[in-house]
Amino acid sequence: MAWTVGRDRWGEGIASEGATAAVEFAFTEAGRSRPILIIHPENISFIRVAEQLWSHPRRGTHRPNGEPRNIYAISRAEWVSRTTSTIGT
Repeated sequence: MAWTVGRDRWGEGIASEGATAAVEFAFTEAGRSRPILIIHPENISFIRVAEQLWSHPRRGTHRPNGEPRNIYAISRAEWVSRTTSTIGT
């Protein structure tokens, strides 16, 4: 899954909502077992979003076109555990 949020829209919660919806879709509709996020390392705000949503933040790095990207992944069991533990808080 991939998307971008224009800098002029950062700080509006779009990234958090989008990441949550995308992961839920990956598990419930697309039947994926381990969706990932690939994030530019300078995008500190979205890295914080990923670290809040994903159990173990940095899984590795990737270099498309020679540029580094951080990779975040979560399993279905981890997602269920995290979303279940936050219900009602």
